[in-house]
Amino acid sequence: MSRLRIYWHLLVNEATSHVAYRFNTLLGMASNVVFIFIQLAIWRALYAGRDAVQTAFGAVSLREMATYVVLTTALSYLVDAYVIERIDQRIKSGEIAIDFIRPISHLLYHLATVWGESLYRFVVQMVPMVVVVIAIVGVQRPPTAAAGLLSLALVPGAALLLFLMSYLLGLVGFWHTSVWQLGSLLYMMVALFSGSIIPLWFFPDWLAAVSEYLPFRLLYFAPSAVWLGKIAPAQAGVLLAHQWLWIAGLLVAQRVLWLAGIRKVVVQGG
Repeated sequence: MSRLRIYWHLLVNEATSHVAYRFNTLLGMASNVVFIFIQLAIWRALYAGRDAVQTAFGAVSLREMATYVVLTTALSYLVDAYVIERIDQRIKSGEIAIDFIRPISHLLYHLATVWGESLYRFVVQMVPMVVVVIAIVGVQRPPTAAAGLLSLALVPGAALLLFLMSYLLGLVGFWHTSVWQLGSLLYMMVALFSGSIIPLWFFPDWLAAVSEYLPFRLLYFAPSAVWLGKIAPAQAGVLLAHQWLWIAGLLVAQRVLWLAGIRKVVVQGG
């Protein structure tokens, strides 16, 4: 069996393993639908009867904000990939030694399991949720085909980028005993700078400038803003390049940490 088929089987097995938890699936889907309508109610109140507000990205209508909320919620099913605690537990329990002798990549093993769960959530939770919300609220289409395609092109990179950030912090468990604190920090940074809760077009200028030097805006804000036409196709191409430059840098960093972690365990005898 080729290694590619091994990773595919890992992905499929992870996806099918969640089928048994139907109640949790329905509960999660229902809670996200409720959360969408709570956010919509908040934004309607903040707009205070106005049809649109002016931002650095141009006028943003209430309908566009509703679409943004639906898009970022849908993206959460595909992008969320926190593996910090999973890796940290294997390091603390000593199970990581088994990973050292496996004939497959430790990185790709965790990527396959994470994306297997995302596949399940996409098919079973996200698609029905989006259908229900669109039927009730409606979602604005991208202004051009190019905007729609570029928005979709940013999604795989967003999922891989957050996975690598989480994976990298998980490897810090070789040296640090409280990795959960780093996980909490990552979660807060994503919540603040990714646009998953507040779009970056509502940020003050200084905070928006800070976000441009961080990778988090490439997770939720970039795909959603490109879909809405708030970012021109040429600039979207630049964001796509930035996304993969961050991915390349994180791939190098995780490899350095992984090899250093192996040396640490071997030298200290576990």
